[in-house]
Amino acid sequence: AEHVGELEQRISRRFHPDFSGLLKKFNGASFFSGHLEILGHRFVNSRSGDAAWQPFDIVVANTVERPRGTPDSLVYVGCYYWDGSNLAMDSKSGEVFRLTRRQSEIRLNSWSNLDVMLSSELLRLSKLFDTEGRLISPDESTTPD
Repeated sequence: AEHVGELEQRISRRFHPDFSGLLKKFNGASFFSGHLEILGHRFVNSRSGDAAWQPFDIVVANTVERPRGTPDSLVYVGCYYWDGSNLAMDSKSGEVFRLTRRQSEIRLNSWSNLDVMLSSELLRLSKLFDTEGRLISPDESTTPD
């Protein structure tokens, strides 16, 4: 919880209150074998041992990897494994957008808020995986239409 303000300072942007709340409770998340990732605070830059379970770094996504021309009000909050597309949240309105990996102006999908995005995406993705957590059709895209 104490890291939310530090993260906002490091990316020079404010989070929408819905995303701040999620970070305070969960510090990011990985769903369906990483097919949907919600970014968070990465404490250690290692991919071995317990450090491997940390979320992808929200600071890197909003600084080093932030596509040029991204509006200041958008904060990158997640990504999809299948095509590397990004999820960005408008810090003012709370809208969530799926954007291409390198171009912030191409909006592939949109949701009115974080709750709507998460609930609809988790339901949609749940139909693509079996009870063992394996992708039913490995050649089928796991991103939304």
